[in-house]
Amino acid sequence: MKQILKLIGSLILGGCIGFVGVTLVILLFTDISFNTFMEKLQKIEALELIGVMLFSLITFVLCCILQIILHEGGHLIGGLLSSYRFVSFRILNWTIIKEEGKLRIKHFNI
Repeated sequence: MKQILKLIGSLILGGCIGFVGVTLVILLFTDISFNTFMEKLQKIEALELIGVMLFSLITFVLCCILQIILHEGGHLIGGLLSSYRFVSFRILNWTIIKEEGKLRIKHFNI
């Protein structure tokens, strides 16, 4: 339960920091005044805001997974180019592993 509360707190804190950051970028790099920005912000409906937040969260998670794949792919290419043999390629809990000359997909919990 303590970990869930920590996660929720971290998400809320991260959301607030992100909101303030985006607000500052909008105010600094556009010609919108603070009052105009707040008026536009007040016109947004709650359901629309929740949808945007969920879309942003899903996009963030997918981008993190894509970054992990690209990062680990770089290790794979670098290893293969420097004469290492392929042993495994891991993405989150899923691993592509070479066993008996064949590639297999396995699920590991760590």
